[in-house]
Amino acid sequence: MHDTHQEHDLWLYTPSSESMCKPLELVNIRRYLLAANDLLGWKFWTMMIFHIRLFLRSDEGVDFMCSQFLPPLTSVDEFGTVTMLDVQISGKTGKKKWIVLSLYRDDQCPELCPVRAVLAWIHFSRHPGTDYLFPHDKDTTKCYSPATFQTKCRNVCTKVTGRHGPFATDWLRKTGWLLATWGGGSGVDMQQASRHKSLEMAGRYKQDVQSLLEIAKNQRYLIDV
Repeated sequence: MHDTHQEHDLWLYTPSSESMCKPLELVNIRRYLLAANDLLGWKFWTMMIFHIRLFLRSDEGVDFMCSQFLPPLTSVDEFGTVTMLDVQISGKTGKKKWIVLSLYRDDQCPELCPVRAVLAWIHFSRHPGTDYLFPHDKDTTKCYSPATFQTKCRNVCTKVTGRHGPFATDWLRKTGWLLATWGGGSGVDMQQASRHKSLEMAGRYKQDVQSLLEIAKNQRYLIDV
């Protein structure tokens, strides 16, 4: 049976593309963060693309533990290149329930590849492979502050894109939906990966990214689309 109230809410919803970043904007954000050529910039970029590709809110992945990686499910090709990393993430409906999500190597746009970013961060930082993947800048026994991460995300996105969003806690997940939708991803898979409890919320995300996709199709002459 269809939820007519839910469908009515979606019918009244006005799509908005302001709280997500387009691919070229992400490439520019990466360039901005890596310009100083230091570990803090690389860590922050890795945190951003990690959250985006796993459809996480800004407060959901900062406390990710290395023990949440699933080595038996890691995919490596015949040349020894890691093509997929599997992780377990807490479901939104219960902290004790884990779901398995995958990070895939992106060879079409290496700048936005989460596998490259994570492995490079572990290598460059000489990460021991234990405890928090993204430790606090000054105390490695603590995780990166969610509030600090969100504030810096908002500041960086505003500075690089020239837009004010709003880049709230769900902008990373929305951007993940954008990349997946533009890449031809399945709506069902995206809803499961983003762990939406409500079909209405998933429907809003889909409307947001599809409206921006239509704009991009009609404005292909713009280099920033």
